[in-house]
Amino acid sequence: MIVLRDLRDATLQNIHLNWDPAVVRIEFKTAEPESEMVVVQAHGVVDFQCPRLQPNGPSCSVATTAIASTGEGYIMNIEMQNGESLRIDCKAVSMSPNN
Repeated sequence: MIVLRDLRDATLQNIHLNWDPAVVRIEFKTAEPESEMVVVQAHGVVDFQCPRLQPNGPSCSVATTAIASTGEGYIMNIEMQNGESLRIDCKAVSMSPNN
């Protein structure tokens, strides 16, 4: 598995799904460097799962992020500290500061 930049303890701010170009944009506020905004984008999205059952109570903080190659694309998994897992099946993933 390929691990994205360490987003542990980053706060999930926004999730945007742009249906026509099949892009999911996720914005995070990191703790280090001081309150930096980071954007993760999934391109060519074919499946997006975003449950909000909060099994361990409410939390907007990230526990882990990882990407696995499927041969035809990627599966990105963002595990939240409240026990939720956001899963995105896509063709490509990019990550950059939100300038």
